[in-house]
Amino acid sequence: MLKKYLMKTKDVYSVANQKKEVKICVLGDANVGKTNFINQFTKSSFNEDYTPTIESRQNKLFKFSGKQYQIQIYDTAGSKELNLFVSDSISQCEGFIIIYSLTDRNSILRIQHYKTLIKNIFKEVEMPIVLVGTKMDLNKQIAITKNECKTTSFNHNIPNLFFTSAKSKESIVPVFKKLVDMIVLKERKVKKETESNNIRINHINQIHKQKQSQQLQQQQQTIKNQSNNEKLKARLDNKPRSASTIRMKKYLKLF
Repeated sequence: MLKKYLMKTKDVYSVANQKKEVKICVLGDANVGKTNFINQFTKSSFNEDYTPTIESRQNKLFKFSGKQYQIQIYDTAGSKELNLFVSDSISQCEGFIIIYSLTDRNSILRIQHYKTLIKNIFKEVEMPIVLVGTKMDLNKQIAITKNECKTTSFNHNIPNLFFTSAKSKESIVPVFKKLVDMIVLKERKVKKETESNNIRINHINQIHKQKQSQQLQQQQQTIKNQSNNEKLKARLDNKPRSASTIRMKKYLKLF
């Protein structure tokens, strides 16, 4: 009994510790707070000093809706001089966070640029995207109203909009929860469509096989009929000619 219990416990532990890997790319201009946004989520840390990011990746074991996710986050360069690897990072990811600073009006104008980068790589596939306005804690420096942000979100067809502060941790985790949920839902939809297409293809193949089988049976029956006619002709040729025989041979010539 103890052995069975230990084996069962081991199996439950193994299933519970299975992790799904998710790759997320964070995009945005320089100094909008991408790195602090990521660090607050992965390490609960915040740095007042600004250091330009070239390219970095961080990992976070994240439990969401009773499941564990191994999230790999791509922190991309914001400055034009350092963003040589941005497209490569985008191509490897399943979901995207486009960040702009509420204190920098120019950064909100660059949303379309990053959305276009995603579109250029994934073409007609609609990828999960979340829009994030950062630095909510800098009240006196905020240059973009929430209504403007909502209008921008609507115009760019990115309905999932969040306002965050890496310094105060406000709304950081909900961003990742939402994006992970979107990625999982997209995978389920693709899986369902794939299964539906496979059923349709299998049905078409089955009909095609049935038609081929019917054609083969018809060909075999035709060959069999021809063979029977040839045998009958051969037997008639070997018999004495009579009126009925001659009539039969004339009849067979019609085939």
